[in-house]
This record gives sequence, C-alpha cells and structure tokens, in this order.
Amino acid sequence: MFTNSTTKPLVIKILPLLLLVFCAQISGAQTVRTMTMTLDEDSPVFMLKEIGGIVTETNDTIKVQMVMPPDNRLKDYKEVDIQAGDIIKMANGKKIESVKALEELYNSLTVGEELKLGLIRGKEMKIAALVKGDESKMPGKMMVMTAGGPGGDISTGLMDAGLLLKVSEGNLIVEDVIEQIQIPFDGSAPERGDVILQLNNQAIGSSEKLDEAYGAIEIGQKIELKIQRDGKELTTTFVKPEARPLQKAVMKKGE
Repeated sequence: MFTNSTTKPLVIKILPLLLLVFCAQISGAQTVRTMTMTLDEDSPVFMLKEIGGIVTETNDTIKVQMVMPPDNRLKDYKEVDIQAGDIIKMANGKKIESVKALEELYNSLTVGEELKLGLIRGKEMKIAALVKGDESKMPGKMMVMTAGGPGGDISTGLMDAGLLLKVSEGNLIVEDVIEQIQIPFDGSAPERGDVILQLNNQAIGSSEKLDEAYGAIEIGQKIELKIQRDGKELTTTFVKPEARPLQKAVMKKGE
C-alpha cells in the first residue's frame, strides 16, 4: 500500500536494501516516489522500466517484486497486466530460469519489439506483453541503489532540494542528485560524493540532526550548506522550496 506524506522525510534502515527512486510529473505536480525492499545480498535484480518493475531471483524463482501504479506510466503501458507477486516462467516462448536470462533476452530486443511473458499468478497462468520502450522518452527518472552494513542508511531529508543522501560513519554524503528536481543553488551546487558538513552553521552528522535543522526553517527562507569536496570546503545556498509529495512503500523480508 502507498501512503502520502509531505512533511516527514523518509529514513530507510532495512539492510541489505534496494532503493528505487522514481520522479515524475503527476497531475501537473512533480512527485517523488521511493520504494524499498530487502533482498539477499547476492540476489540478482532486473528493472522493467516501462512499468517501473523490479524483478528478482530467489531460490530459482523469478518474481516481480514491484511495479509502479498505472497512473505513473506512459499511456501505452497503463494496461500492461503485470503485477507484484507474479512469477515469470517464460519470455517470448523461451523458458526463463534466471534474471540474467530475462535481462539478456530483453536487451536483445530493439525498441518497438514485443516482450511477451508467461506468468504464474496464484494458481493461474497468465500471458502479459509490453513493447520495449525508448528509454530517452520515458517520463521521470528511476534509480536503484543498495545500502548495506553499519551506518549505511539512506536519508531523503533533502529530497525537496533534489539531494538523496547516504548516512555513513557519521557523515551525510550526497548519494545522488535528482535532475528532475530543479533547485537553483547560489555557489557550487552539490554533487554526488559531497559531504554535507553544516546547514545554516549547524553541524550535521546524522539524519536526525538534518531533519531537526531543516524542519525548523520556513519555506522561502535561505539555506546555507557547507560541503566538503575532494578535501576542500565549499559553501552553497538555496531557498527552501515547498514540500513535494513523497509517496513511499516499504516491503520487509518475509511480508
């Protein structure tokens, strides 16, 4: 089930972890959707980007773990009947025994060719098909990241500014910059790998401190970030934007 939240940032503490971030224009407003799930450390993963699908392999079972809701897909993919929980047995007439085999078959297709899947859903056998899309024309951006080990949490505390942060060994590190969230920075805009040292002259070393400091700032006020890049300290500022809709789903192992 998806829940909407516009105030509380999401801090993910499920390890090993796969995080999918999807940014799209929905009903005229830009929405950031994050989805997380636990996986075995050596579990192969394949993404069907046309439907925001995550396919995994566990104990020789090829399973669709997640798909994006139809309203978030391009028109041509809204009716594709692939659901979370479906088990993939066949693809284009070939038996599929691994995620790698599925990925290789998908990659062999050209844009516009059909991928037809034989699925098991509950006790029924289903056939579902989709046309391989042109990635450059797909809306939004999808990112997959993993976080594992102590201090490897992902924080969305600065997602409104287009920054996805990783909490590691007492440092807040820019894990990725979401291009679809256009925030003007005055100074050196944060880049992947930067360490966030201070926010408005307050030392920031944890997601909790970040949430407290960021939450106390009013929308429209200027925020100053002190960052470290390649051993050098830099300063950048931006105006706190209105909170963006954040939709999230968390699936824990065994659920």
